[in-house]
Order: sequence, then structure tokens, then C-alpha cells
Amino acid sequence: MPMPGDDLAPFISSTRSITINAPISEVWDWLIQIGADRGGFYSYWFIEKPLGYKYREQHLIEPEFKDMEVGRIIKATLDPSKSVIEYIFPVVAVDPGKSFVLKNWGCFLLNEINPKLTRLIVRTHGQPLTSWTDQLEYFVMMPLHYLMERRMLIGIK
Repeated sequence: MPMPGDDLAPFISSTRSITINAPISEVWDWLIQIGADRGGFYSYWFIEKPLGYKYREQHLIEPEFKDMEVGRIIKATLDPSKSVIEYIFPVVAVDPGKSFVLKNWGCFLLNEINPKLTRLIVRTHGQPLTSWTDQLEYFVMMPLHYLMERRMLIGIK
């Protein structure tokens, strides 16, 4: 199934999804709070914090976080100087209420199953693997990314 942003990646690394018992508009409001300076990543704090990733944790939908625009930078941490790897994810495409694409990550897409049920699909884009160190990093990072992204989906649910 083609998704927005697929043309930006040399290959598709993974596609994961979860069904959420909520209307698409409610899921969208939680999803666009993603980021260290907003609602966090809804993932495993006991893995993120020891690696130096600091973020806010939101348990409410905040009115000031109701935007998702091309050019916005999704930060992985509030203090990049303390994190193992500095990740930033620029927003490169948005279909409001439906999907957005993050460079260096992939696509977040919502499909309405019915007015009270939503399917959240996350497609992870692969990055160029031009050297053996890139391939080794990919081999090591993908299982960790799976764990964190899986927990993020459950956290958003």
C-alpha cells in the first residue's frame, strides 16, 4: 500500500499499525502532540531517559499543540547535549487530520474504520546504507526501534 512520503526513502523499513477505539479527530489531536517539547513519544521512558532523552509528558490534549505544519521540527529531546544521538524529525508533508511525514522517520497515517474506530499506521523509511557501518547501525537499531515504535502505538492508543 503506497503511503505519503514513500518517494523520499530508498526503501521501506517497516509498516506497523494499531486500531484505536476513538474517532479519527481525537486520535489526530493526540498524534500531533508528538515530540519532546510537546507530549513526548508515548514510549518506554526507562529506555529513553538513561540514553539522555528528556521530554515533557502530556496526559491531556493541549490547545497550544493543535498544529502540524510543514517545516515544524519534531525534537527527540529537550537537551540534545545529553542524548546519545541527536535526532530531529522535520515535518515534510501534512494532510491535516489524516497524515504527516517526518524526514528521517516516515509517515503517520490515520484511516477511519467507522466514526468511533481509527487505524493508526506508521511507516518507517529506511535510510541509505552506503557503508558497512551504516549496515551495522541499521542491524543494531532496528530491533530497538521496533520496541519503541510498538510502545508508542500502544501509548497513543
